[in-house]
Amino acid sequence: MSIYNIDGRLLETLVNGETQQEGNHSVLWNTGEMCSGIYFYRITAGSTTETRMCTVQK
Repeated sequence: MSIYNIDGRLLETLVNGETQQEGNHSVLWNTGEMCSGIYFYRITAGSTTETRMCTVQK
């Protein structure tokens, strides 16, 4: 799972591994010093990749 800014620049990789077991998982993103705004996260599972939008409000 990776986090990107509105310009498409990779900001942070939260999970990087192929050894996750099947099922539901949770990931906590500590936005720390990130500014309020729109970000995108990308999740890849097998041959499937999804990119979704999220917002940070401070």
